[in-house]
Amino acid sequence: MDGPVPQLPAEQTVAPRPAGEVPTVPLQLSEGIALGCIFVGWFAMNTLVTEIGSLQQKFHFYNVWTILRDPFRLATGLTGGDRVATMAFAVVCVAALAAVLIPLRIRQRRAWLALMAPLALMTLCAVTLYYATSGDLLAEQGSLGPGGSHLIRFANSLVNRTSESFARHVSIGFGAYLSLLASLFLAWKGLTRYLR
Repeated sequence: MDGPVPQLPAEQTVAPRPAGEVPTVPLQLSEGIALGCIFVGWFAMNTLVTEIGSLQQKFHFYNVWTILRDPFRLATGLTGGDRVATMAFAVVCVAALAAVLIPLRIRQRRAWLALMAPLALMTLCAVTLYYATSGDLLAEQGSLGPGGSHLIRFANSLVNRTSESFARHVSIGFGAYLSLLASLFLAWKGLTRYLR
């Protein structure tokens, strides 16, 4: 029993973390699944569907910017000239998804708020689409006199009735519901981790 005596390790001192800095915590499995659901909902499934008789137009979330620029695309569909806007918005969508990974690299508590990026993008698009499609087409300037004002009000009334009729043919696709639920879950997880 005359062997060497084992040495106990010296006590290690841990430097205190700066205020606001938290240890790096990997994303949980549920958060990774939610991120995957958003990706599938935005890039593989329909967000909006227009059905007029036998005509059916399907739009993915990454096509939304084109629709925001020209809401009549819901009826006419996308053209080859829309590729640049579609690709640019697809890059924005990928950036919003990549923002969810920020807490893996940045060790600050506020980094968890990045999990709200997909929900913020979807909310911004929904509000913008609502305002783009609900306003009057012609602005009443008052310089046309009473007859011109009546004509503009009549034209706006006619356009609004047509828009309401057309809106019945536009439905929200399953991809929008899937990605909305997943982005709500991610936003909730990010907010709870931020508030801890």
